[in-house]
Amino acid sequence: MDSDYIADLLHFPRFWYINAPRWWWRFTKRLLTNLDNQLAVRVMLRFWLVPVWQDKTVIGRGLSLIFRTSRIIIGGAVIFAAVIAELFWIIVWLMLPILLLLSVPSAILVLLLLWVIDASLQVAGRLRDPVRLALIEAKADANRLQAEVLKHPDAQLVLKLIEKTDVPSLPLNLTIDQLVSKAKQVKLDVGDETLRMEHLLIAILAQQKFHEADAIEAYAFLKKKRRWGRHPWIWEDDYAIRPIGGVNRAWTGLMTPELNKVSTDLTALAARGKIPELIGRQKEVEEIVRILGREGRENVLIIGEPGTGKTTIVEALANEIIRGTEFSGLRFKRLMALDIAALTAGSMGKVKERIVKIIDEIREAGNIILVIDEIHSLVAADESQTTSVVFSAFEPHLNAGEFQFIATTTPGGNKRFIEPSEAFSRTFRQISLPEANVAEAQEIAEGKAFELEQALGVSITYNAVKLAVELARRYIHDRFLPDSAIDLLEETVNKIAKTGKTVTAQAVEEMVTEKTKIPVRAADSNKEKTILLNLEKALHKRIVGQDDAVTALSDALRRARTGFAEEGKLLASFLFAGPTGVGKTETAKALAEVYFGSQKSMVRLDMSEYQTQESINRLIGPPPGKPGHELGGQLTEAVRRRPFTVILLDEIEKADIRIMDVFLQLLDDARLTDGTGRTVDFSNTIVIATSNVGTKSLLEGTEKGDAFEQLKDGVVNALRENFRPEFLNRFSGIIVYKPLTQEQVKEIAKLLLNSLIEKMGKKEITIEFSDELIDHLAKKGYNPLWGVRELRRIVSDEVEEKIAQKLLEEKMKPGQKYTLTAEFLS
Repeated sequence: MDSDYIADLLHFPRFWYINAPRWWWRFTKRLLTNLDNQLAVRVMLRFWLVPVWQDKTVIGRGLSLIFRTSRIIIGGAVIFAAVIAELFWIIVWLMLPILLLLSVPSAILVLLLLWVIDASLQVAGRLRDPVRLALIEAKADANRLQAEVLKHPDAQLVLKLIEKTDVPSLPLNLTIDQLVSKAKQVKLDVGDETLRMEHLLIAILAQQKFHEADAIEAYAFLKKKRRWGRHPWIWEDDYAIRPIGGVNRAWTGLMTPELNKVSTDLTALAARGKIPELIGRQKEVEEIVRILGREGRENVLIIGEPGTGKTTIVEALANEIIRGTEFSGLRFKRLMALDIAALTAGSMGKVKERIVKIIDEIREAGNIILVIDEIHSLVAADESQTTSVVFSAFEPHLNAGEFQFIATTTPGGNKRFIEPSEAFSRTFRQISLPEANVAEAQEIAEGKAFELEQALGVSITYNAVKLAVELARRYIHDRFLPDSAIDLLEETVNKIAKTGKTVTAQAVEEMVTEKTKIPVRAADSNKEKTILLNLEKALHKRIVGQDDAVTALSDALRRARTGFAEEGKLLASFLFAGPTGVGKTETAKALAEVYFGSQKSMVRLDMSEYQTQESINRLIGPPPGKPGHELGGQLTEAVRRRPFTVILLDEIEKADIRIMDVFLQLLDDARLTDGTGRTVDFSNTIVIATSNVGTKSLLEGTEKGDAFEQLKDGVVNALRENFRPEFLNRFSGIIVYKPLTQEQVKEIAKLLLNSLIEKMGKKEITIEFSDELIDHLAKKGYNPLWGVRELRRIVSDEVEEKIAQKLLEEKMKPGQKYTLTAEFLS
């Protein structure tokens, strides 16, 4: 007989005499622990002779003794009654079948009937198992089994979490036994006891090499959500037994009315269930609990960047105190977060008076742990500021260990303001809180996703949670993980909750693009694909010739937008070398307009304005306290506001050598630190530097008819003589622009004149230009030393001026067509 059916047959006696007593023993221990926690009997015994509320008068001591003794007697009686009741019921339970058989022999029929009913229910439950039913329905056909699995709600939920609907068919030679064997292995790998439809689904995906890892991760996320959504009863296996918790359970702490006005009682919030459970960072919380829970006056300084979870960890400590901690030194404490703004409100005299009262209350209460956020702001305060009064008042009590502190600060604040004061620094045990890694941030984001689902009634896919962490890490740099990912997820969910019910990875990508103006999705819209595939053609509408530069830019952008860009690097970087007026700057402008949206998406810096060391401050912003600090750097601030952009460094050879060092870092790391210490990300920019170095020999050689490739090598050699090798090697490519031919100058003249044709067309006046006029402009407007810059001036000063004059004289009228020749300019 199958072992499962033997287990079903023996279930009833095993339940009665083995499982039930074990359940009773576990339930009794938990019940007695909970009763003691609620009634605080052992606490009252421990503090039996300690006066309530520290009233040490004779009357106070007498009343305290009566109060505590009463609590001990009443609580002890309740616990004793519970023990007697539990013993009575377990004896009755164990003896009931024997007593029935001895007193009523026919009761054996009742017991046998109960046995049969129980065994039948166990067998029926096994027969209704969805995996078993699916295997029966499949009839040894693997593809039929796949169809059965994909119809099941549990499997569909996993597929929904990874945003997949169409699953490929299985290979024809695959057997059901192979699938079941793989599913059993999955069951063991994920730590489940019984075979489930999700295991079969993962086995199917594994055979097809179709998002198997995603499905495993999504199933793990699903299991976490089921666990988080459960609140186990006292008799269930996963019910957690905690030591006695709460605040002031010994009735020894005093009221703190003045402190209450200027602080938030975190433990009171935790007692009301207002602080969410902590997910992740458990190691740091446990370390803080150990430090503060020791018998003594240890203090904690939590050091971390904004967004790493300092406040969350302090709040988690409040939950630990309420639930109960094994460290007696931390039990029944109140966690009070000081509001510095409220504390320092009013005149200096009132502030000092308020601080004295608060310190007296804290010392007398004896159960206060004071939380001060961003403590470096107190240490750094000027003597004339009221915040410096706060620090001066608290420091001696902190140094003397009269009450406990938890303070938070940033690494910069600690290094600048805390560490220099050795005596003050020694009063703290430091807890470093680095930015969460991806795995830690993922775990925290999953917990936040569950909270948002419960609060807003939306569904969040696993892919959306995973992508929120990844995109926050890559694109959001004003905060750190996990906060950056949580903020991104919250904003996405709040937006979708207004219009839909499911938050997908695409919604997260769209939110990142909305926040950062960076198109984070790989090019998939028909519009963008068309632009990328025809980028050369679009650029050549503004750029005549210079095929090497146009092709290099187009290739770089296509690689980046199809997912081949190297993470943590610039999209691309180029050094354009060549004579003035041949299209180097125009290429950058055209790229900004054609792909990045407009010429406003270009940051142009004239490097001739950065010829001194002091100009570094203009580039990245002066440090705090210096004039212009609040405006930021011309480069860093522009990219921080618009991170998806083209950066044009015009005539780079004119910049100071120390400015070159800044750009060396930029080209290497795709990031700069501005004057305030903020890191600005440049990984979504294209950097184009221009240079005229070596172009004199290029022009001379062109006039002589020398081969361009030979002249190009001469320009590159000249660049190597003027720039350090490590600087030149950082560029994706060095492009040498060719001098323009007369025919190319004519094409540029046509481009400039076409803009006039478009302007006149808006006035309903049709104009065209003769070849004679175009030749005239091309010859007059081109100079090898200045390129076509003179051509632009001539078109503006002569052609546009003449047309404006004709319009004012009403010699050009709407509805008419005019052909303009060289005589028009005379």
